[in-house]
Amino acid sequence: MAFLVLMESLMPVERAVFLLREVFGYEYAEIAALVGKSEANCRQISHRARRSVAARRPRFESSPEDEERLMGSFLKACADGDMRGLLAVLSEDAILWSDGGGKTRAARNPILGAQKIARFFSGILAKAPPGFAVRRAAINGRPGLVGYFGDGRPHSVTTFEVAEGSIRAIRLVVNPEKLGAVPPLAGREEDGG
Repeated sequence: MAFLVLMESLMPVERAVFLLREVFGYEYAEIAALVGKSEANCRQISHRARRSVAARRPRFESSPEDEERLMGSFLKACADGDMRGLLAVLSEDAILWSDGGGKTRAARNPILGAQKIARFFSGILAKAPPGFAVRRAAINGRPGLVGYFGDGRPHSVTTFEVAEGSIRAIRLVVNPEKLGAVPPLAGREEDGG
């Protein structure tokens, strides 16, 4: 999840150059041909991307209060099956990434747009397992949600990126291998959302 957040902090060309150079070890001449930029420009883009990743600069700024408020509204709209409420908290150009890791069902491609994301959540919540519960949690130091199976095992982790008063991006991890560090649900107390 943290690596996805770091990658999202980069613009698309920065992300491509960074991955090609730092992860796959491509030479700048090869990268230039792939991204349609000059070799010198790719060196500069790579430098800027490394600096940005090192600074962990988010692409959008938001306050923890805004994040908490929008996440609470999102959670309430989902719990109530309120499609209008979901659309009200999602940016028109919002994006959802889900990660099932090939171990469980998840959207294979990013879901773009508030309407599609709202329909996606309405659909998956209609098929929630018996006893499914959601709790607020700090995820990588930011407000997030953890979903639990009826027996208390973690089902999913959801994080939000907020900007300009709406949810701009959602990351949903349902890959059981990536949920190993999430503690089981201790009790059946109210989630407050």
